[in-house]
Amino acid sequence: MFLKDLLRFVYPAECLHCEEEVDASHQVLCRACLAQIEWVNTSCMCCKAPIEEGKQCQRCQKRPIYLRGHASFFTPQGPILALQNAFYRSGRAETLAALLVVGFSPLTFPIPDLVTPYLRPRSEGFFLKKQPGVLLARGLAKALNCAFAMPSPRLEGKSVLLVCDWLTNTESIYESKQHLKQYFPKALYSLALIDAR
Repeated sequence: MFLKDLLRFVYPAECLHCEEEVDASHQVLCRACLAQIEWVNTSCMCCKAPIEEGKQCQRCQKRPIYLRGHASFFTPQGPILALQNAFYRSGRAETLAALLVVGFSPLTFPIPDLVTPYLRPRSEGFFLKKQPGVLLARGLAKALNCAFAMPSPRLEGKSVLLVCDWLTNTESIYESKQHLKQYFPKALYSLALIDAR
């Protein structure tokens, strides 16, 4: 107990966003910053991109891309970016995986048999397992108590959840879902933690 108190005195626990002291050493955001996290409330009926109002984004009003079975949870602003940056530095996905579980709960998606990561183009080699999308998908699979698998024939006949840490355009997630269909999953859904479209 003395050592914990001494460490807290020397290295007080700080909010990752505002750097104010937090109530407990295991907290990563203070109450005020936690309250500032805004979930995506309205999305385009075609591509599921976050929008302020209306039914379609400007892009889909011109040329729609239908992205069925997709949900995005946050836009790139505020305290969620501090959590994302801490994740990129540490490689520890537990906090963000917990947020994905909270966002996943009200969706009508079934609990997946497998969680697979969205792989950025030209993703290969030794460092593939350390990619943020891979770490986040692995963390979500653990939190949902289901299997994790890289894109492979293991997806055949399974309900698959594709996880993306940072979505920048509709085409990339659409193409990734099309690629995964070659493995004949029973159902295919996708989630994006942060949607920067």
